[in-house]
Amino acid sequence: MSCYLAALIPMSCYLAALILMSCYLAALIPMSCYLAALILMSCYLAALIPMSCCLAALTVNRRPAKDPDALLLS
Repeated sequence: MSCYLAALIPMSCYLAALILMSCYLAALIPMSCYLAALILMSCYLAALIPMSCCLAALTVNRRPAKDPDALLLS
């Protein structure tokens, strides 16, 4: 009987280790979701930079056309 009890102790340690491992794995899943969200956000931000450059170029190009003096000179 004591042999069975002595064998149960390491088994419970293994079970506890498995539960801890599953908790770590369950914690890794949301972490990977956060990382994926950060990567997506950085992609959106990287896409916004050329968009803002294009908008700035368009507004700079449009300003002289609206200027009445520029129309008179041309």
